[in-house]
Amino acid sequence: MKRLAWACSERWLRCVGAALACVLLLAAPARADDGAMTLTEGEFVLGDASAPPGDDAAWQRVALPDLWDDSRPGTLGYAWYRFRFSLPRQPDTPQAVFSTRMRTVAAIFVNGTQVGQTGLFGKPDELGASAQLFQIQPGLLKTGSNVLHVRLWVEPDHAGRLAKLQVGEWVALRQALDRERFKYDTTGEITFALALGMGAFGLSVWWRRRDQTMLGYFSLTALALACQIPVDSDWWPALSRHHVLAWQVMSTLRVAKFTFLVLYSLRFAGWCNPRVERLIGLAMVANLALLDLLVFEFDGVVDPAILYTVNYGTFALPGTAALVLILLSLRRAPLAETVPLLLAHVVSVAGSMAANINESTELLGGVQYLRLHMLPLLLVMGWIVSRRFGASLDAAERLNRELAGRIEAKRVELEANYRRVADLEAQQAVAVERARLMSDMHDGIGGQLISALGLVEAGAASHEQVAAALRECIDDLRLAIDSLEPADDDLLPVLGNLRYRLEPRLKARGIALEWQVGDLPRLECLTPGNVLQVLRILQEAFTNVLKHTHASVVHVATSTQAGGITIDVRDDGQGFDEHACAQGRGLANMRRRARTVGGDLTLTSSPAGTTLSLLLPTG
Repeated sequence: MKRLAWACSERWLRCVGAALACVLLLAAPARADDGAMTLTEGEFVLGDASAPPGDDAAWQRVALPDLWDDSRPGTLGYAWYRFRFSLPRQPDTPQAVFSTRMRTVAAIFVNGTQVGQTGLFGKPDELGASAQLFQIQPGLLKTGSNVLHVRLWVEPDHAGRLAKLQVGEWVALRQALDRERFKYDTTGEITFALALGMGAFGLSVWWRRRDQTMLGYFSLTALALACQIPVDSDWWPALSRHHVLAWQVMSTLRVAKFTFLVLYSLRFAGWCNPRVERLIGLAMVANLALLDLLVFEFDGVVDPAILYTVNYGTFALPGTAALVLILLSLRRAPLAETVPLLLAHVVSVAGSMAANINESTELLGGVQYLRLHMLPLLLVMGWIVSRRFGASLDAAERLNRELAGRIEAKRVELEANYRRVADLEAQQAVAVERARLMSDMHDGIGGQLISALGLVEAGAASHEQVAAALRECIDDLRLAIDSLEPADDDLLPVLGNLRYRLEPRLKARGIALEWQVGDLPRLECLTPGNVLQVLRILQEAFTNVLKHTHASVVHVATSTQAGGITIDVRDDGQGFDEHACAQGRGLANMRRRARTVGGDLTLTSSPAGTTLSLLLPTG
């Protein structure tokens, strides 16, 4: 897991380095050995002529780049530029004219012949705001002096501009055009894609983890930037043709971007105060409303310096506040995150301020800062999110290892406890069984042996009586032994052992045994102690048959009924007096034993025989 986290961070850093290297490589200005001639000094004249003016026009010296807001504020309409250059020989390869900016609409003339145009004069068009390349037809250029004219039309609400011109081979200038479009368009697209991806990803995380407010605010910042880039880049032609609407959209997005930037910086610095956050939002909205009021309601009335101050404060104050907050977070946040983030804020805020002071402010050979000033911040925040994700994976891995260790320790402890409990239960079971056997032997065999010993010592017992007493002791001992056999809740083996013990004695007395015992349901009450109680009840029943009933046949049958099974022992003897039997202890002991196992005992007798019914519960 730790290797995965480090791999994620390492890959992100490699991507950042590759992106920056690509920007530096493609943004580099054209080399001197490209053979292109750069035109920076020329002449300028206002006029709406459709053909290049002659030498008698009021030409004035001009230097490129020429930004009309600086050189001639408030000037609109048509103008001409003229540039003279000399060639040592007529070119034998395709030639071209290249310019990075021509605003609003421009036409290019070489030696009086038009070679290209960026749009329709008199119709608003922003095509000239991007880099342009015009191929020069063969034979237009000549050895010696050549003249290049540029006709420029500037519409209202647009700043006229003509950047430096280059004349040279088509192949070399085509490469320059590709580089320029990368710097002006592709870099904006990269920033747009990165901002949109960061914003969508951050919002999805914040939606699941509402405690990640800092990431949520930064995601809103990135989304505001992503929405601002298409408007600033004129990717929406329908919007760009409505200057007022485009300006309002841009201002709103810019205010939203810097508002969320300050809120995210507050959360990164560790200060969470909803009241302060609401005040910041209200202040930025008030600033936007004031700016709209000054621009659209008091246009031409308010001093431009005041308008400039309000407009500049819209991004300068929030950007500076965010920078100060990140600086203050050095005491609390990890330096590994804070230092790169601070540097990214410095680059972003300084670049934004510089670009808004002067629209022509560019970096890296022409890359516009207005579209790239947030790119370092996006890259660093992406690295921070990746780093924190890796740290979360490491923490989860450590926690899993700790939990696995604790679970294993608890498992070993539980197994040891289980073995101790099992040993204690086994010892307790042995002790209980030992106590039961001792009690049974004391109450059964012990009592009978003591009675027989007393008769022998008193000399009052015959050999037959002593033999009978010893036989009863042996039978009781066998019953105790049989009760120790595992019954597994099955009564059939218990009854089978009893039949095996008693049938020879019955036959020796001339008594036939009829056995009608079938399959029986399981009995949960058949513990060793209860098995002994059942055997003693049945043994007592057979003993009564042998001693008192003078029966010739004993019938044993089982049956199943709701809630239990019944064992019937029926003989054809002479019966007995139930009232007399009730006075004795034998029948009472049998019923007591039946209650011990949760059953019930009934006894009926008549001159035709006696029936003993023992009901045992299945549950």
